[in-house]
Amino acid sequence: ERTLRRSSGERYLITSDLHRCIAGRLDWPRRQRVKQLYMDVLQGYAEEGWHLIENGDVEDFWMVGGSTWGAVYDVAYLAGAATGPGRPEARRRILCEHLDRIVENNAETYALLRDAFCASGRYHRTMGNHDDVFADPAVAEHLGTHLPGVEVADTILLSPDGVDAAEGIAGVDAVVAHGHLTASWNG
Repeated sequence: ERTLRRSSGERYLITSDLHRCIAGRLDWPRRQRVKQLYMDVLQGYAEEGWHLIENGDVEDFWMVGGSTWGAVYDVAYLAGAATGPGRPEARRRILCEHLDRIVENNAETYALLRDAFCASGRYHRTMGNHDDVFADPAVAEHLGTHLPGVEVADTILLSPDGVDAAEGIAGVDAVVAHGHLTASWNG
């Protein structure tokens, strides 16, 4: 259901498991000092006209804590899971707030993604297990307020232009999917 087809005639930078998160002691990209490195890489590929596929676990909705908000999110998320699916709007509100805080903590990256890749239709996204909240169309739509035009897929099939989607996997040059799809725990 959530499979996208893109042209294999383009050049793609594929990144994965970025785990962008909220500010706090569990902000792994900040602690590992790779935020600027990622920005530099993106800038170079953007200038050369490449497409970008961020391949799952882009934002992290699992590893939180480490801050007051992280603790509040943990409690609210777990409480929501314990009460069942009866209050989807409350769950969506907390997830969208968490996403907004991730974007705020990584504002320069999102600005570059929006201006250099989304604006030219060169930004593509798959979903991983740590950002599986995007299976909810309302949460995925909220991501679009930060990254206009984004579609979140389980898989992206790269095939030559003109290959009919009705052909299925025939004619596909590459399949891009996050690794959790092949893990019995997550798949």
